[in-house]
Parts: sequence; C-alpha cells; structure tokens
Amino acid sequence: WRAVQAFKAGLAPIVVALMVATAWILSAGTPGWRHIVLTLAAAVLVWCTRVHLLVLIAIGALLGALGYESFWDQVRRAA
Repeated sequence: WRAVQAFKAGLAPIVVALMVATAWILSAGTPGWRHIVLTLAAAVLVWCTRVHLLVLIAIGALLGALGYESFWDQVRRAA
C-alpha cells in the first residue's frame, strides 16, 4: 500500500496545478474582477470547510440559469 500512498501524494500537486490552470484559462476571457473573487472564494470554501466542489458547481450553474449575470448587467446599466 505504500506505493499507492506515494502515488497519491505525488499526484496531489499535479491535480492542484491542473485545477489552477483550468481556472486561469476559463477566467482569462471574462472581463471584470468578479470572477476572480468568486474563484478565490470557492477555493477557500472548499479548502477550509467540508463543502464538496460539486455542490459549488451546482450552485453556480443554478445562479447562471437564473440570470445572475444579467442582474449585474442591469445594475451596471443603472449606474
């Protein structure tokens, strides 16, 4: 079992780097700063609590389906 533990320990930094790279690529085409704050908040929430990442993804999908972005566009236009 030591080989499996060593494999998992060695794979953890690679997984984290791939997740950071994916977040970077997805957020590079998004204007503004809100996506950076949301990404960091989600990362801290997953890291510091026992909230599963898929729960946060589902919440984001629900907010997107309900028009969260269009709400902020309306706020921006009103200002």
